[in-house]
Amino acid sequence: NKPLFPYRYEVCVLLIINAWELLLKAYIYKFIPQAKLFKKDGTTKTFDECLSCVSSTLGKKFAASYESITLLYHYRNNIAHFYSEDINLIIFSLIKPNVSFYAKFIKEHFGVDLADETGLILLPIGFSKPYSPIDFISSSSAIKNSSIEIKQFIKEIIDSTSNLVKAGIDEPIIVDFKMSLINEKRI
Repeated sequence: NKPLFPYRYEVCVLLIINAWELLLKAYIYKFIPQAKLFKKDGTTKTFDECLSCVSSTLGKKFAASYESITLLYHYRNNIAHFYSEDINLIIFSLIKPNVSFYAKFIKEHFGVDLADETGLILLPIGFSKPYSPIDFISSSSAIKNSSIEIKQFIKEIIDSTSNLVKAGIDEPIIVDFKMSLINEKRI
């Protein structure tokens, strides 16, 4: 939570995808040995293969995690196209539930409670006027002046959310937050 950290969200997403890849491979190794994690040439399944393998095994209960991971993976793979615009709020809003999905997955399948491992609490603080990520992705927001790549990425977020709702899954893949400032002297 260092205030000045160049490429904070890009680095964070890279590390999240790496953590998921290792966790998915551990899950396959432990629970789906017939999936053959290791190939004959000594390499392991690709990230996409691991994600698909776990998703097909766990089905609907992994659907929200799958959508969340897929969106961050897409962002990671196409990061060069997103540098010209500031979508940090959107990325932050995708990261928060993804980290929760990760913590839930590792606790459920490996018995590791990340809350026991660390008392980590991060607070979103900014120096510009806070706004809701939901406001950002609405059709009347700043997105109307964004690049084609940003518009496509936002459409993927909306489509993923719609697909989960249609499937009867009420687990959010993007977090909304509102911030207010209170004068403590009046309390």
